Amino acid sequence: MIPGSVADESLIAWSIAEKFEYALPFYRQSKRLGQIGAPLPRATLSNITIKASEYCEPIYTLLKEKILSGPVVNADETRVQVLKEPGRKNQLKSWMWVFLGGGKGSESVIFQYETGRSHEIPYDFLDGYSGWLQTDDYEAYHTAVRRLKTEQGVKIDHVLCWAHVRRRFFQYWESSKDKDAKKIIELIKQLFELEDLRTQFSEKGFVKQRKNRAGPIFESLKKLLVYCYPQTPPSLSFGRAIAYTLDNWEQLVTYVEHPDLTPSNNAAERAIRPFVIGRKNWLFSGSPKGAKGSAILYSLVESAKLHNLSAFEYLNYIFSKIPYCRKTEDYEALLPFNISSDQLRRER
Repeated sequence: MIPGSVADESLIAWSIAEKFEYALPFYRQSKRLGQIGAPLPRATLSNITIKASEYCEPIYTLLKEKILSGPVVNADETRVQVLKEPGRKNQLKSWMWVFLGGGKGSESVIFQYETGRSHEIPYDFLDGYSGWLQTDDYEAYHTAVRRLKTEQGVKIDHVLCWAHVRRRFFQYWESSKDKDAKKIIELIKQLFELEDLRTQFSEKGFVKQRKNRAGPIFESLKKLLVYCYPQTPPSLSFGRAIAYTLDNWEQLVTYVEHPDLTPSNNAAERAIRPFVIGRKNWLFSGSPKGAKGSAILYSLVESAKLHNLSAFEYLNYIFSKIPYCRKTEDYEALLPFNISSDQLRRER
C-alpha cells in the first residue's frame, strides 16, 4: 500500500491494531519488534501509520455519510493533548469527538479531532441531517440543534441520557446512603431493564410494550422527584440532580417513542472508551497530522468491532485492496459492514 516502505500491509495492520485496539504505544512496539529482529524506530512506525490513515480517508468519508443516513446519531467528546498545533501552546487541550449512527446493518463510528469544543463542531457534522440526536447535556449540542432547526428548518430531535442522570444520583447515594436517592436509582434501573423486551417482541410490539410499561415508572419517578425537590437544598448534589432531571424531563422520556432509541448514550461512550484507555498509555499526539490520522484509524477499528470483525484482519484486508481502488464503489466495498469474517479468513 505504501510504495517503498519497509513495512508490508500485514505489519502496518499489526502496528495499527496494537495501538488503536490494544493501546500499545509505538515505543513499546518498536522494542518488541527489535527483540524479534525487525528493528523499526518509533518515528518510522508513526510516519507509516499517518501515511496509512491518508490512504484510508475515502473510507472515513463514507463512514460519515452512513452515520448521517441513519435515524439516530449518538455523540460524545473527550480531551486530547496535541503537540505542535499552530499558534497554540503544547499544554492546551484539544478534543476528540465521536459520532455513532447508521441504519440497521450499517452502523458506523467516526472520531473527529478538533482544537475546540464549541457547538460549531456538531453543527457542521450534522449539516443537513434529519433524525434523532442523543447526547449528554453539554450545551454545545443544544445550541447546534437550535441553529440547525432555525437556519435549515431540518427536523432534528434532541434526546438526553438516563445513564448521566443515574450517575448524578448514584454519586450522591454513595456518600449519603439516602433512601430517596436509592429509590430513584432503582426506578431508573427498571427503565433500562425494559430494553430486554427487544428480544421478545417485534419492533412495533417492543415500542408499544416499552412505552406502556415505562409509563408507570416515569409517573412514580416524577412524583418522587417533585416530592423531594422543595425539601432538598439546591446547593446539595442531590438537589442539583433533581433539578437537572426535572428541567430536562421531556428530552429524557421521549426515547420511548422510537425503536432505535435507548434510554442512554452508552453507545457513544462505549465507542470512545478505547480512546480514553489508549490515551493513558500514549499520553498525547505528536502533531495535528498525527491526531487526524488517529481519528481516521480509531474510526476504522471501532466500526470494524461493531460488526464483529478482527481489527487486524480487517485492516490487513483493506490495506491489500486500497492500492487498486479507483472509484467510490471500490471504497464502498471496503466498509466493515460490507465484509464478513469468513471473507477475511479466506483472504488470510
